Amino acid sequence: MKICVIYPPSRGIHTGNHESANQWAAELEAMGHQVRVAENEVTACCDAVVVLHGIRGREAVAKFKARRPEGPVVVVLTGTDLYGDGGPELRDTMRAADRLVVLQSKALERVPEEFRGKTRVILQGAEPMVGPLREKRTDPFQVCVVGHLRGVKDPMQAALASRLLPAGSRLVVKHAGAIAEEGFRPVVEEEQRVNPRYTWMGELPNDEVRRLMAESQAMVISSRQEGGARVVGESIVEGTPVIAARSEGVQGLLGDGYEGYFEPGATAALAELLRRAESEDGFLDRLTAHCERLAPQWAPSREVAEWQKLIRELEEA
Repeated sequence: MKICVIYPPSRGIHTGNHESANQWAAELEAMGHQVRVAENEVTACCDAVVVLHGIRGREAVAKFKARRPEGPVVVVLTGTDLYGDGGPELRDTMRAADRLVVLQSKALERVPEEFRGKTRVILQGAEPMVGPLREKRTDPFQVCVVGHLRGVKDPMQAALASRLLPAGSRLVVKHAGAIAEEGFRPVVEEEQRVNPRYTWMGELPNDEVRRLMAESQAMVISSRQEGGARVVGESIVEGTPVIAARSEGVQGLLGDGYEGYFEPGATAALAELLRRAESEDGFLDRLTAHCERLAPQWAPSREVAEWQKLIRELEEA
């Protein structure tokens, strides 16, 4: 089958959407399909499309269905689709799709009941590039933030929380990510000027991001809204636990009973978790053990098996 994997325009920034599209393309090619990755563009010769983002991909879905009404369409729903207000246009795209994919278990509850029967849960597989390090950075005690700077990600929470730590704390925050919304540029510059604990590293190649994860004691995810963040699995397979704002997108990956949650925007609560991670005996070990138990769910072989099953369903329909 000739398959086109389509992801939303990224305005020159290398995004998680692009990473996901390339990963799925490689997996589909390994199954024997001919695959092309495109930025919001449908090629005339493809037999089927996998479209990442229901709202922003609606034009691609409509164009493909106009050309090939019987051609299979798979739409991967993101956090914006699931937890925003997509309105009737999103529902139309979901109706047009032959299969819907969500990236964590709780997301299924957000899919309208009429479409749940054609929805599949497929976690994004992650392979360690560095692997758990025997010696992580403890002096200073390094935590990382991995994500582009835009409002929905609430990206400065870790920096702000680090200001509330005791004077004797050795914690530092290393932040990798591009400035996706220009309003954050002066914010980052000012934070680095006034907060010696915080360093913005800009956009890094993926191998350097993974090295940053592997070297850190923990990764902070402060997003107010997540669909199924791929960095959660990437951090965990590198041996680094997550401290995260409580959201369905993260809870669907880590479970409801995880100790490493804080309420979105709760800077003082995040600071307390960081303090405990650095200085409370056993706390960081418990977070790490919890994440290690979950690591097998990100095995690439499991993701491939789920995509194989989905493609078979389309071929046999």
